[in-house]
Amino acid sequence: MRISPLFNAFVYFLIGSVFVYFAYQSIEDTVLNGITILLTIVASLEYGASIRLIKLHRRMKQQNNQTKK
Repeated sequence: MRISPLFNAFVYFLIGSVFVYFAYQSIEDTVLNGITILLTIVASLEYGASIRLIKLHRRMKQQNNQTKK
């Protein structure tokens, strides 16, 4: 049995949220330190992957519904 893209999207969203939390915790005097920027970039990539996987799940679901008709 394959893992659903929707499940993977949920996992990527959780990982992105963890990176946002770590980025928030790494803020000291200013937001413009290297670690905070790096963690924020990684989090945005994770969120982007999550959105793409949700779109893929919807497309796969639509194709399955069309082939059943």
